[in-house]
Amino acid sequence: MPPLPVTLHIRLLHTQQVEATFAAEAHRQSCLVAEADNGSDDQDFVESIATSWDDEE
Repeated sequence: MPPLPVTLHIRLLHTQQVEATFAAEAHRQSCLVAEADNGSDDQDFVESIATSWDDEE
């Protein structure tokens, strides 16, 4: 039996309010990512315990 076609209806909201809200949220999240990069030792820890591909046997 062949697959049945699927139709998706996606409502596009291109209003100034929606675009402003999206832009504000995107900016907020990008600021959080930028701050997290500077204020965390997580990456240093991961790199200290990581094994190089060349070191594996």
